[in-house]
Parts: sequence; C-alpha cells; structure tokens
Amino acid sequence: MLRRRTVALACSIALLACDGSPLPSGSASGGAGGARGAAGAGGGAGGGGAGGAGGRDCGAGQARCNGLLAREVCGNDGRWVKTSFVCARTVAVDDETGSYCVTKGDGSYRCWGAMAGATPAELPTGSYVRVQAAREGLVGLTEAGRIVTTGFPYADGLPPVATFRATNMFGFQAICPLFRDGTFGVSRDGVDDMGVRRATFTPVAGTFVRALCAYEGLLAAVQTDGLALEMVPPGDRWRDVALSMSILCGLDDAGAITCVSAPLSCGKIDVSDCSGARSVLPAFPGQGYRSITATSSAACALDQRGALVCQRYDGTPMLADAGPYTFAEGGHTVVCAIRIDGSVACFRHGGGSPLVSSDPGQFAPVDPPIDAGW
Repeated sequence: MLRRRTVALACSIALLACDGSPLPSGSASGGAGGARGAAGAGGGAGGGGAGGAGGRDCGAGQARCNGLLAREVCGNDGRWVKTSFVCARTVAVDDETGSYCVTKGDGSYRCWGAMAGATPAELPTGSYVRVQAAREGLVGLTEAGRIVTTGFPYADGLPPVATFRATNMFGFQAICPLFRDGTFGVSRDGVDDMGVRRATFTPVAGTFVRALCAYEGLLAAVQTDGLALEMVPPGDRWRDVALSMSILCGLDDAGAITCVSAPLSCGKIDVSDCSGARSVLPAFPGQGYRSITATSSAACALDQRGALVCQRYDGTPMLADAGPYTFAEGGHTVVCAIRIDGSVACFRHGGGSPLVSSDPGQFAPVDPPIDAGW
C-alpha cells in the first residue's frame, strides 16, 4: 500500500460522472464510456429495483451504491439497508508502472503497486475525486477541479479540470487534463534554460468529451461531434477511445470496437504526422459495448450487463472475473474495475509490451491485493 487520505465528500451523480466530468452519450449508470464512478441508485446484481415481487425492493445477497456512494444491502425484510461502507468513486491505473489507486466517495484514496521512484509524499489534505500514482509521485484531482501533485510540477494558470490521465512522456512526467469547458492539452515536466524544473503546457485544438494520453506521448481524443483526432482508428463517429503504448482502440456508436497498431510517431504531442501505415488488429468479439480500456497486451470492454470482456491484441481471449462492473480502467499489465457494490477488483497479466512473441498469459488477481474494505 502506498498512501491514504480521508476527508468528507458527497458525490452527485445526477448530471456529472463521479470525477466531475460530464457523462458521455451511452454511459452506464455512474460511469462507463470513460466516466469514472460507482453504481448509482439502481438495483444490485440480478436486478432489485423498487417494488419487487411480494412488496420486496430487493433480493437476498444483493448490494448496491446509493446516490451518496454509500453501500446498501438487502435486509431480511426485502428493503435496502444503508451500511458504513463507502463505495469507490474511481480507480486509476498508471500505464508505465501498473500502480493502481482507488478513490472513494468520501474523498479518501489508497494506492498499491510498484513505482519507479521512492514512495511519494501524501497529497495535501483535501477532497479528491481521482488520484493516480505516476512514476514520480501522486496526482490528485480535487472536487473544485484543481490538479495537485507531489514530486513533480503541473503547469500554472490552467482552468478547472474534469478528469485527467498522467503518463511518462519522453522521459518526463506528463499530465493530460480534460478541462471542464471541453478543451484538452498536455502539461509536461521539464527543465528550462536556467536549469529550473518547471512544467509547460501544450494545448490541443478542439472541444472534446474524452481525451487520453499514454506512454511516450501518444494522444487520443473524441470531439463533441463524435469525430476523433486522426491518431485513433479510422471511422465516422466514436463514443470512446482506449490507448496503450502504440495500440489505439475506438468504440463506435453501435458499440463495436476496432483496434490498430499505429506508427510510433503518430499522435505524439510533438509530431502531427499520422500518415504512416497502420495495422488493423484482430476483430474484438461482438458489439453493444458501453466503454473500453486497454493494457499493454489486451483491450477490455464493459458490455450492457456490466461484464468485463478482454481480448489480447493477437485475438486470444483474456479471462477475468466477469463482474458485473460499472467502470474499468487499464494500464501497463493491470486492469481494475468497480463492482456494482462499490468494491474494486484488479487483475494483472504477464509481459509488458504489445504485439510481441512472449505470452502474457491470463489475468490473475493483483499482488499486492486490494485491502479489505476497499
């Protein structure tokens, strides 16, 4: 375990995802399609909406998260009973180190897994909606939309943030914020001419509903009209994108997924030429998916039932606990997902590079495991 900070926070999920970003078209309750969050006030596993058979609101063994991200379980009388368990609001996976952080509905967070440097200092006391353990420190997003970092700088004077992804970019730490006004860019750590460490910001033209950056500077984003930046798979309209190293995947309006292996120069913040040859990877099975994410060796998607479906980039199925889940995020060799009861499951495969001859094997529960109660 790396860090924990606890504060009080109530999460509204009526109009916003639990990280403060607008819910994209086709999002699942509480956070698929790129929105981070736990289940809303809907029923738990197997249904369980209000007014069930015989006047019961739920069935034995069911659990869910209410609108304030507190877990409710089904009582003996068939009524929902609030518990002291605080549901996960989001889970963040670093695409370089594979560390993973859970941020809860009360603003507390905890991180696990290896990082390149020493264990980072804790974030300042505050209310966080997303925390990521990056290579050189922690990145936190506050309820007010402010980015807070430990171990490396973030560019000054930037507007409020809806969500972000941190990554290694050409040897420097980078943060890619999607701002609340729909604009997007890259804050990159570096050293100026005077030898002073500071961050610079590079904007990306357009207005977006989804934006990502990945290891060594790849970018992918979906604009408000559904068109995507040219570094994502070719297509007319996209609801979601996933990105890991040189692998880019797009989720279209029908819920079908296309993945390609792009030129290494394509999409990097310093390179605009994406005209090189692309290799379309084996088809992802089925359609009707709600959201997608990616690890270094596999693409994963949530279907309409909340099941987690994963496939290696060579077309081999990757098995993981089916869920159901409300949100999933992958990075490096790890994928984590939030269950409908607000708990988190994380899985890891072998390997570390896409499209290589070594067999990454199947997903297995992470080590170190998620602590009990998280």
